[in-house]
Amino acid sequence: MKKLIIVLISIAAVAGSVGAQAKSKPTSASAPNTNAVTAERAASLADVVVARVNGFEIRRKELEDTEQGLQTQLRMRGQTLLPEKKADFERQVLDQLIERELVLQEGRSRKPVDIETRAQQELSMLKTKLGGDVEFAKALREAGLTEEQYIRRLRENMIIRDTIDAVVGKEAKVTPEEVKAYYEANQKRFRQPETVRASHILILVPPDATSQVKTQKLAQIQVVQSLLKQGGNFAELAKKYSEDTSTAPNGGDLDYFSR
Repeated sequence: MKKLIIVLISIAAVAGSVGAQAKSKPTSASAPNTNAVTAERAASLADVVVARVNGFEIRRKELEDTEQGLQTQLRMRGQTLLPEKKADFERQVLDQLIERELVLQEGRSRKPVDIETRAQQELSMLKTKLGGDVEFAKALREAGLTEEQYIRRLRENMIIRDTIDAVVGKEAKVTPEEVKAYYEANQKRFRQPETVRASHILILVPPDATSQVKTQKLAQIQVVQSLLKQGGNFAELAKKYSEDTSTAPNGGDLDYFSR
């Protein structure tokens, strides 16, 4: 379910906002309502045009929705956006929206074939994979989308993929001779430093550890060493004894790293 939600959020985020946002109305003519005024101001700011792409307007609301969707994906991966990086992040997101719209416009001009049929087929496959309409509807609710919005984004993404495939297939043709010539002229760029792969079993000793704690930790190390000398499996012992929570589940594997 989480993977589907990420896909749905991604479609909503990269595609931008869906539908017009209704503006809040004052609740009283005689006494302005603070909440209503705040809502109206927010709606007004959301309607500000931040970019125009061949006549198509990208509005602040679409940009903010896209940012929120991408930040949700980051949080799902355990990552966060630093405050000082927010301005750069917003600029990058806006650039992505502009690029996406340019590709979408180019794709529509090519008169895409069977988009509706293919979209319905992909939708049907997704519903089946999830276990039916009920689970699919639940995933949509969690992602903040309606089925109509999802299908619309599905169509747009198909047009974009088809356009990119068509352009790459037509224009990005490189001969073996060109590949060799580029490699010969740029060998330094392809050189990789020597790397090694290692695993470890980590026993942590706090800087302010007492003598008793240090003795206990040393005993743990000696137990692991003894088990290894007796032929114990390193990976299994790492899973059991290592206090490095990020590598222990993988048998202490530190992966490859350079000098």
